[in-house]
Amino acid sequence: MTIKISWAIFWGYAVEVIGTAAMYGLARVFVSIEQLSAFIQSTWAEWNDLTGILFSAALAVWLTFINIRGSLFGDYLARKQDDRVYSRAFLTAMIAFFFATAALNMVGGIKNDIMAHAAFILLIYSTFNLFSMMKNATDLIRLYSAFKKQVEIERIKMEMQQPEGVAESN
Repeated sequence: MTIKISWAIFWGYAVEVIGTAAMYGLARVFVSIEQLSAFIQSTWAEWNDLTGILFSAALAVWLTFINIRGSLFGDYLARKQDDRVYSRAFLTAMIAFFFATAALNMVGGIKNDIMAHAAFILLIYSTFNLFSMMKNATDLIRLYSAFKKQVEIERIKMEMQQPEGVAESN
């Protein structure tokens, strides 16, 4: 099995990495290494709570999407070859939140500058993934709306093609 990936999808993931690097670089321009480490080490528990909640939310979104794949809408997504794209996107966000949470837990136990910076980078990456996850969920809802409209149009066409004396069987 070969994995096909479009340039648009590749670019979407690349933008998150490039954006993370740019935001980290910008933070390093305005804040010293020591201040950044001290900030993350003093607030790790709060960030940990946030990323833990985001991980749970991403897990719920991904599991909901897995359930959708078993429906007529899931079949529609599979025909369009969008089902794996959305699954990977939701899974990527979930993994990003998981690793950010794990890194923040390590900051709480280790109190190391390198770990604090790694956790900060993962926090930035998680922020990009949060926006991506929300956009993907919104796009999926729009696709579902288009699918429902298409199904309704097809139903109406079928009803119009039925002879008048034929009763529907339910």
